[in-house]
Amino acid sequence: MAGQTLSYKVSELERLVATLTWRADSSDKRSEAIYDAHQETVKALHELSIAHEKEVTALKKDIESLAKWKDEAQEREKLHGSRLWAFLPPLLAGIIGGIIVALFTAWLQSLRSPLSR
Repeated sequence: MAGQTLSYKVSELERLVATLTWRADSSDKRSEAIYDAHQETVKALHELSIAHEKEVTALKKDIESLAKWKDEAQEREKLHGSRLWAFLPPLLAGIIGGIIVALFTAWLQSLRSPLSR
């Protein structure tokens, strides 16, 4: 290196500067490409986030609707049970009354039978 001329050193320096400039430009282009890809990823994630929020909202509404339906079904079941119990006593009274009338009629006929003989 001691024997190198000044013009050789300058040309070598120019070559190194050109190489570094090319590498810096290449790095800038790659950085821009990475930044653009990052922006697309951010946009896609934002859209997915919005879609996710809509789905969560819809699921919450469905859960509330199912809870309401469940409560209404329980109320209908209670009402059906109370209607059944409201219908049962008159039905039993009619059956028991019919049995009593049949027994009473049979008893009366049994009293009449020996008298008519």
